[in-house]
Amino acid sequence: MTDEETLLSPDILLDPATWAESYEEFPGKVIECRFRPSGEKYNETLGLMRPIKQWQVIVERLDAIYDLPDGTTAPVRVYLTIDLERQVGQGPNARIVASLKKDTESKGTFCVGAWIKAGFDIGRDPSTAEGTVAMFRRWRSKQFGTLTAKNLLIPTEKLPAGYSYEGEISRFVVQQSETLEEAAAPAAVNFEDVAAKLVGQPADDPDVALLSDPVFAGNASLKTALVSGKPVTDLQEKGLITVDDGVIALA
Repeated sequence: MTDEETLLSPDILLDPATWAESYEEFPGKVIECRFRPSGEKYNETLGLMRPIKQWQVIVERLDAIYDLPDGTTAPVRVYLTIDLERQVGQGPNARIVASLKKDTESKGTFCVGAWIKAGFDIGRDPSTAEGTVAMFRRWRSKQFGTLTAKNLLIPTEKLPAGYSYEGEISRFVVQQSETLEEAAAPAAVNFEDVAAKLVGQPADDPDVALLSDPVFAGNASLKTALVSGKPVTDLQEKGLITVDDGVIALA
């Protein structure tokens, strides 16, 4: 088959609905799974009339670890946060409504449905999932209609009690921490863009999925500084972000 025939082959579909969305799979342990109210800064940023109910999950990967500059190690944790409520309207006509609808596919309905299907009784008491070991699937981004959702995390199957991972451990080496200016030196970086990308992330462990974002692309030093957590302190000192209930928000 010639190159031209290959390009025109009907096996190459130009239909976005047929394109596979990349994801990663790994064994992990549920460290935290619970409902919580949204933080003060989050409420202020979105102009909420009151805190909304959220569902937060923290999973610790069993197949990966951080090697820190001081010779110690740190766990690699993955986060999922779902808004279970949303505000409709502003001012005196504003009201809070449930954000998940049965016949509507979104990040929330997709993730909640998958957790329930995998045997997690998150509807009554999500904390019962804590300590459970399972295989997980994670998308850095996933399309729902015209909307792109970020950082989806679902269990695909529970693993037996006493499960011990015996495969290869991925080690992410964290170099000596740099200041944000030092990390940004190899390429021009807009610190406000960096701050905006960190909003909603846990201050003590920003999501490593951010490393694939164009803001950090091609800048290995900035990626290293992100993993080490140094930009959080630097951006706080610059007055660009605050930390509310352990979560990063714009100042």
